[in-house]
Amino acid sequence: MTLDEPFFRRAFQACGEKHYGLARLFYPRLLGRDWHYCLLGFAYLKCLDDLVDEDADPDRALAAMKQQRQLIERIYAGWDGEPLPPAPESYAVHFFRWDRERGAPLRAGMEVVLDRMAFDLGRRGMAFPRHELDAHLVAMGSALVDYLSHFTHGPGTRLPDAVRETGSLAYLHADNLIDLEHDLAQGVINIPLEDLDAYSIDPLVAGDAAVLWRIDRRPRVEAWFEESIGATRGGGLSLRVFGRLLLERKRRELGRALDGPPGSPSAAPPG
Repeated sequence: MTLDEPFFRRAFQACGEKHYGLARLFYPRLLGRDWHYCLLGFAYLKCLDDLVDEDADPDRALAAMKQQRQLIERIYAGWDGEPLPPAPESYAVHFFRWDRERGAPLRAGMEVVLDRMAFDLGRRGMAFPRHELDAHLVAMGSALVDYLSHFTHGPGTRLPDAVRETGSLAYLHADNLIDLEHDLAQGVINIPLEDLDAYSIDPLVAGDAAVLWRIDRRPRVEAWFEESIGATRGGGLSLRVFGRLLLERKRRELGRALDGPPGSPSAAPPG
């Protein structure tokens, strides 16, 4: 099935990416000839996550997730009807049909991500111990890393554990620190149960105690970044670019979110 350039451009933008013209030159070298579909899968997950994450009614959000599962099941069962127009369904139809035609190598990993998204919806208002939260993040992050390495390094490739696991902790914990106030407002408690007690944090209020926890937690997240990025530096070109594309960029995003732009009043002092 041939898709037009405007459709892929919209998917590219849905991923939060910019500079499509440069991406057309660079991404084929990093992600291979199917780079459009790599972005299409990410666009699907991003749009679906935004859809259910912003829904204040968890039951309705879980029902939407169930509908997505039913759609995916139909596609892999051979459904070839007309693509559905709105996102994320339009991205789902094209991406999963493309994967089906290649033997469905990406289906299992995508379903792990959907499982983790449903878990996030089901745990609103609930606190979990650190080891359970970390296991959740490693499962989701590893599935996403494996998805991306399918394109950067070939089908079935597993990157080193220091990249898959430590990188997952760095990347997703960074997101948790960046989105702390938003997540707590949605009832998603990404502060471990042990830390809620140690810092006397009210999980329903992103107050001073939660902000102090974020400050104290940041060095551990930075250490995970250093470890995982260090593991990519010892690999080949694709692995090094992978580290810069995924991990270095997220680390810079964390710095901008917590420190503010250079020279701003919120920026941390040098040294």
